[in-house]
Amino acid sequence: MSLSLKATLERSRHARPQSAARVHRRGKARLGSWRGALWSLLAAASFFLLSYPRDLLPDFLASISWLAVGTLVVVLLDVKNVRWPVVPWPITVFLAVGGSSALWSIEPADTARTFVVYATITLIAGLVVANSEATVLLRGITWGTVIVVGVTLWSVVTERAGAGGPLGVLPISGVHGNRNILSYTLLLGLCAVLSYRPSGRFSTLRWLAPAVLGTCTLVLARSGTGIVSGFVILLSACLLASAHRYELFGSVRIRLAGGAVIAGVGVLGIASVGAVAEVFGKTSDFSGRLPAWSAILEVWSGAPVLGYGWGAVWQYSWLSATPNDLTNRIAESTGIWYSHGHNSFFDLLPQLGALGAVLLVVIVVYAARWVALPSRDGDFTTVRWGTLGSVGFVVCSVTEPIFMTPVGWFVIVVLAACAREVARARRFC
Repeated sequence: MSLSLKATLERSRHARPQSAARVHRRGKARLGSWRGALWSLLAAASFFLLSYPRDLLPDFLASISWLAVGTLVVVLLDVKNVRWPVVPWPITVFLAVGGSSALWSIEPADTARTFVVYATITLIAGLVVANSEATVLLRGITWGTVIVVGVTLWSVVTERAGAGGPLGVLPISGVHGNRNILSYTLLLGLCAVLSYRPSGRFSTLRWLAPAVLGTCTLVLARSGTGIVSGFVILLSACLLASAHRYELFGSVRIRLAGGAVIAGVGVLGIASVGAVAEVFGKTSDFSGRLPAWSAILEVWSGAPVLGYGWGAVWQYSWLSATPNDLTNRIAESTGIWYSHGHNSFFDLLPQLGALGAVLLVVIVVYAARWVALPSRDGDFTTVRWGTLGSVGFVVCSVTEPIFMTPVGWFVIVVLAACAREVARARRFC
């Protein structure tokens, strides 16, 4: 054998397979690494900025532009390791339908702008999931929740205009300008906090502190819906912990039964919102939302299948549509001006009709489909997040348009992307 051939064989024997090197180089960011900290920071910034602290950052389009720049910086810093996201098919279909609605929208420019904004959020959420292990992702959202709590308490203590308070005396809303906005932001954040389990020194304190601070701030906001939803989420977390401790996740039937129990608790919680609302000085008809939903159905009947265009109906504080006759008709019918539908389903109906409402249900089911997947102990963090996140999203959707809020859209895309990765790992369609 020639010397050159021997040398070639020797190099081949010790050479590292390119595929293995590629997999290692493009692995997900882990806790304890600089990449883990980098992607956790991006998740935290995304959660805080997309919660729309409007009294601090009044221009939402400027805020999301800065977030996009921050995302680009993170990608460039980690460019050799970046994994590009694959958007879950229900999200892709919804974006396609929403963008296409510009063809029949009452205001095509508003629909086009809405598509760009939510597509941008989708890309950012997909990048975070694709490049972060579950613990890194949850740590980031936990950090974002702590930022929300810290900025809220700072604004109340410094008596910033519109922050509410004083603490323990009057409801607080912080820099979000509305206690309901603050409440659903904290609820979505608490879903991640309760799913995250830090390791290392002071791990219990690092988990307990955000959970207690977030819960106490939620109570100080004094939102009846928020408190009921918080109870449902906490109870769901306890049920999940018990099921995991007693190894009940081995049977899909038991997991389905557990999901049914959680759903039942959610229904009971929703049914009790009226009674809780009366305790907080609100009316038992969801603070006037029932008449609004009836008026929305009347408006929707004019375009029942495709609606009037995505983002072309409501005067959201974060993305206001051009004034139109539809919202005027709802206001005339109810005697109250509504800037959104106060429910994810009813909020979407006049925009994308029955087609959009069906896609909303498909996305939520897709995000929560972990229940039908074979169980693995190592994935329990993702399972817990998928469960609590889906529960939080649904219960908040009852009285708020969570699906169309920037932070709600970010969370549902993250949940769907996590569900997709778990399913692919199981080779489950």
